[in-house]
This record gives sequence, C-alpha cells and structure tokens, in this order.
Amino acid sequence: MEHCRGKLSAYTDPNYESRIQAALADIANGTCKNITVAARVHKVARQTLKDRSKGLHVSHRDVAKLPQLLQLSEEEATIKDWPAHESGAACPVHPRDLRAQAKEISGKLPDSPVMTSGSSLVTRSISTGLQFEFGSASTPAVLSYDEVMKSDREDLWKNIQLLYSRNKTLFEMQLMQSAQLAAVEAHCTLLTNKTQKKCQKSKNRFFTYPEFKAASEAEKIERIKKEKVDSEKAAQKIAENDVGLFAQH
Repeated sequence: MEHCRGKLSAYTDPNYESRIQAALADIANGTCKNITVAARVHKVARQTLKDRSKGLHVSHRDVAKLPQLLQLSEEEATIKDWPAHESGAACPVHPRDLRAQAKEISGKLPDSPVMTSGSSLVTRSISTGLQFEFGSASTPAVLSYDEVMKSDREDLWKNIQLLYSRNKTLFEMQLMQSAQLAAVEAHCTLLTNKTQKKCQKSKNRFFTYPEFKAASEAEKIERIKKEKVDSEKAAQKIAENDVGLFAQH
C-alpha cells in the first residue's frame, strides 16, 4: 500500500516526482498497459498519476514557479464583500485578529512593506467603496492660532472631541483596509487554485472566514476518505486479478 500514500509521499519523498515521470513515460510507450499497472510498478498514487496524465495535476515545484494571482477586480470584490459579511456575523472578526492571522500565514504584517501592488490604500478604498462602510473619511480641520485664542474652554473641548472622533474613524478605516489587503494577499493570491492545473482540487477560499475554513477542512477529510476507499478498491481488484491469473495457471 506504499503507492497509495501519494499525498504524503509528494512532500516527503524526494524521488516521488521522478517516479511519476517514469510512470507517465511507461504508459506512453506501452511498457505499462494502463494507469493502475504503472502506479503499482512505480509505487505512486493511482489518482495522482491519472490526474497528471489528464493535465489536471502538476507538481508542487511547478506550482511554485507559476503562482496564479487574483485579478484586481476579483481582489477588490473580495475586499468589498468582507465588511458586509462581518456586519451580519454573530461573532465578527476584529481587525487585529485578522492582521495576526494574516501574519501567521504570510509571515508579514500589513505595515511591513506593502504586499499588494497596483494602487495605494486611498485609491483602493475609493475603487471598492469601503469608505462608505466606515462613515466619512474627511480630513479633520485644525483650528488656527487666532481661532484657538478666540475660543472659550467649552468650544475648545468640543473641538478636541470632534478631532478625536474623526481621527478615530480614519484610523479604524485604515486599519481595516490594511488588514483586508493583507488577508487577501495571504489567503487568496498566493498559489490560488483557480484552475484545475494545481496540486489540489479544492476551490479558492478566503480562509479568514471561519465557516469557509471549516468547509475546506471538511472537504479535505472527505477527499482523504474517498482516496482511501478508491485505493482499497484498486488494491482489492489487483489482488483478485492476481488470484485469477494464478488459478488459470
């Protein structure tokens, strides 16, 4: 059953890729009559070999060479959907938690150098409409020296409170946008599986959403179970064929 552990072998066995290539070559030149025989001879996962022969699977090394990035419009749509999702969530994710998770996965904070290229935070916020989610983003007006000297204590205190409120809105808006951009970069643009020519068949996910992450984990478990069942069926069929050949002789 060694050849059935393809998912693990692909990471741990340095010769796994060369065995895959050898199996493909034997199928092409007729040395092995089918994928099942080639997988057994070269000790590789039958499903992986089948997907590779159909162009539905590539090696991890090839994926690393050709990362597929989201288009700007797709990235903006993802960013724009996030506040709407969080506003209706029972337990919304705080920006600092989002930043921490983005750092854990990507190894970078949004402040260290900007990971998303193409437009600034201001341009991106205007294009996605995020500023409307967090209220006005107007620059706070600062009183001149003469205005300060003419104002009484109560007016000055009201002005300080107004400045604080506007600055707080701006800070929260910038923090949220930075967290969203980092999360998009960390979760959606690094080696996304938008086509079937990737190592895994799972769809592209925005893993910051807890339910999306849970759904992806559930899909992974089901995929592993299915691969195990398929491997057992293939092994049973091979054993039955061997018994039949032995009986004929």
